[in-house]
Amino acid sequence: IDWADLKNTIELLYSTWTSILVDLHSAQIQNQDILDFSTLMDQTITVIKQENKEQTLVSLVQLYAYLPKYIEQYSKDSDKTNLAYTKYYILGSYALVEQERWEDMKPAISQAQTYYSNLMNKVNENRQNQTQYSKIYVLLNEMNGAINLKDKDVYYIKYKCLMENISHI
Repeated sequence: IDWADLKNTIELLYSTWTSILVDLHSAQIQNQDILDFSTLMDQTITVIKQENKEQTLVSLVQLYAYLPKYIEQYSKDSDKTNLAYTKYYILGSYALVEQERWEDMKPAISQAQTYYSNLMNKVNENRQNQTQYSKIYVLLNEMNGAINLKDKDVYYIKYKCLMENISHI
């Protein structure tokens, strides 16, 4: 982990937080969600300063959990919401692999599959980008194989491929 880069990134986020906060309020995001994110960001800064890899991953995933919530509150686009929740659960599984909590990863991937299936159903209706969506669906299902093997290296390879592909939609 490039801790210096991570520290710079979180400091940059923190330095822009006031502007983001104003934007979130104007987008009608619930105040409690904004306050909770802010508190969590402070905690994340602390664990990053301590260079605690496991806790940093957990904190970053917890921060990311607010993105789908925010999207859900300001946008009526269910595709964006489903994609954000899919990514959240995939990221959650990544944090769990560092702790070797293999059994806890299965429900996370299952949730990602559920949200992604909602996207797939719409793609099947529209017939646009079906190949890319199908590829991601297969890669998402492949994550279960890595979980069953309980092999971090296999998991990391599959995770990287999945995240590279899902970032293009």
